[in-house]
Amino acid sequence: MPSNDRHHRRSQRLAGYDYAQPGAYFVTMVTQDRLCLCGDVVVEQMCLNAAGKMIQAAWLEMPDRFPHTVLDRFVVMPNHVHGIVVIDGDRGDHRDRPYTVGTPGDETRRGEPCVRPVCTEYQHPTGTKPNSLGRIVQDFKTGTTNRYVQGVRNEEWPALAGRLWQRGYYDRVIRSGAEAERIRTYIELNPGRWAHDRLH
Repeated sequence: MPSNDRHHRRSQRLAGYDYAQPGAYFVTMVTQDRLCLCGDVVVEQMCLNAAGKMIQAAWLEMPDRFPHTVLDRFVVMPNHVHGIVVIDGDRGDHRDRPYTVGTPGDETRRGEPCVRPVCTEYQHPTGTKPNSLGRIVQDFKTGTTNRYVQGVRNEEWPALAGRLWQRGYYDRVIRSGAEAERIRTYIELNPGRWAHDRLH
């Protein structure tokens, strides 16, 4: 099947889930053809090149562009990015307010991301509606691609073979504090596992 046949591509999104509702999401974006454009892993530590630092800076700017988001752990790898994005509809511009992890009724800890259960009522797929996870990822990809193209023109970065990122992205709805902790550990240890990474 041709890779550009968008009508037959299987969606990576969770059917019936509203990706604009408050919650925590584990997101992975991969470079086109898995090219290592962001740096390299040296002695189990990620060493970012100029493009990698640009991508890292764009990730950290996300709450400035989407004030309802909070960032948790993330890592820029040679050819992909892992990160936890929290959508908190109540935060607005109050980004200094502590937020909690866990579902209603669970014990919570201050200073950790809000993780809520998956919505059980069916909702139509949201696509890239405003303030959704899809819109956030779309904005990140577009912004970093534009900056990368400028780097190719002005800083002699390696030229792109069509695009910076693969189409789509991978996500996981984080359903509990324990799951959030496992994902944080995975992200933190990712550089040390690079030699065995399926994206390597």
